[in-house]
Amino acid sequence: MHETTDMNPKYAVYFVVGLSIVLLLTCIGLWWMFRTLVGRQQRAESPTFAVQPERVVPPEPRLEVNPTTDYGETLAREEDMLRQYEWIDRQKGIARIPIERAMDILAQEKAPSR
Repeated sequence: MHETTDMNPKYAVYFVVGLSIVLLLTCIGLWWMFRTLVGRQQRAESPTFAVQPERVVPPEPRLEVNPTTDYGETLAREEDMLRQYEWIDRQKGIARIPIERAMDILAQEKAPSR
C-alpha cells in the first residue's frame, strides 16, 4: 500500500522533461555563441592586406616574452651569485662568499642570538 497524498509522479516526470529541454536549449545556445565568437575572432585576426606592414618594435623596457624562462634564468643567476667567491671591492677588502660558508663562520664565532 502507498500513500495517496504524496506528490503525483506525473509532475516529477514533467519537471525532469522540462529541465532536460532547458539544458538542451542552453547547450545549443552556448555552442552557437561560441561558434559565432570564434568566427568573429578569426575574421578579426585574418590579414586584411596582401602585404603586411612590418611590426614596430616597442621602446624599452619591453614586456617579458617568456616569463617562465626569464624567471628561471634570473633564479639561476642569483643562485650562482650565492654560491661563488667574488671580490666586491678589493681595495676595501669586501668580498662575496658562499652563503653556506658565511653561516659556518658565524656559527664558529658564536654570534649573539637575538
